[in-house]
Amino acid sequence: MKKLNKKLFARFYWGISNDNERKEVFDSKESDEMLWDQWENYAEMKLVSPQPDHDKITRNINQKIARNNRQGNNQGIRFLSTMHYAAAGIVAFIVSAVLIYLLVYSPGSIDSIAMIEKENPRGQRSEHILPDGSKVWLNADSKIIYPEEFNNSSREVKLRGEAYFEVTKDKKPFLVKTDRIDIEVLGTEFNVMAYPYDQTITTTLVAGKVSVKRINPETQKIQKAVLTPNHQAIYHKTEERFILDQVDVLPYTSWIQGKLMFDKTPLIEIVKTLERWYGVEILLQKKLDEQYCYTLTITDESIKEVMNLIQKTTPGINITIHDQSIEISKN
Repeated sequence: MKKLNKKLFARFYWGISNDNERKEVFDSKESDEMLWDQWENYAEMKLVSPQPDHDKITRNINQKIARNNRQGNNQGIRFLSTMHYAAAGIVAFIVSAVLIYLLVYSPGSIDSIAMIEKENPRGQRSEHILPDGSKVWLNADSKIIYPEEFNNSSREVKLRGEAYFEVTKDKKPFLVKTDRIDIEVLGTEFNVMAYPYDQTITTTLVAGKVSVKRINPETQKIQKAVLTPNHQAIYHKTEERFILDQVDVLPYTSWIQGKLMFDKTPLIEIVKTLERWYGVEILLQKKLDEQYCYTLTITDESIKEVMNLIQKTTPGINITIHDQSIEISKN
């Protein structure tokens, strides 16, 4: 095992390290020794109390650091100054704290908090109440993951797909993590569309204030924007940038009322939404992707009625409805 590189650890501590650098920190000799030491202490404490004594663990770490420093001084090691010893102690303490956190709270540990997964297939939507009382409307073909109980410092959920959040006010920040960006709030209402197969992630703010942030894992470049009500941030995955705009939020949030609203929307985007909403497969001829745009509202119409409406208003296309799929082609 390699010895812990302090500059590398500093990057890890400030949250700017990449996956390879984080792996190197946890694979270091110091991390391994601390992990085994705390594992043994923790196993002993479990026999006495079902909950970890964090104060006792902290005292043990501090005593070990102080003991190591005294031993180093007694052996006449003079090439390290007092400042170096202090820095080494801080590094050792933080590494231990991180490892204890992973040991006690990470998935698969003895006292790990249960994670709840809610997933909707295509054609299905649902409502959920989070541990802090916040409400979530989960759209079709979407999944949300959150802990059974939020910790004392933050409220974090993971989202794949689309969800509308009505967040209760709390001093603890509320964080929505997607595959590319994070959205942080304190108490507000907003919609997030983050399907992994889409080229964009759209955050639409209804009330309150949110910040959207992207940290490039390769370059560590940070992009951040703050939204106010009736504003939207669209993150373009390929271009690695946000586009901000003022919008009418109704077309982006009406789905929680059981309605779909489109305003001058390209046919390809409508097709994606209809596939998720009705749980059907729609085959769209490529040359029609951006050729037609529509403004319409769908409430309780069947997919067949919607297709008939599009057919009547667009003489240039032909729609064929099969048992398991729908085909749209140029007439």
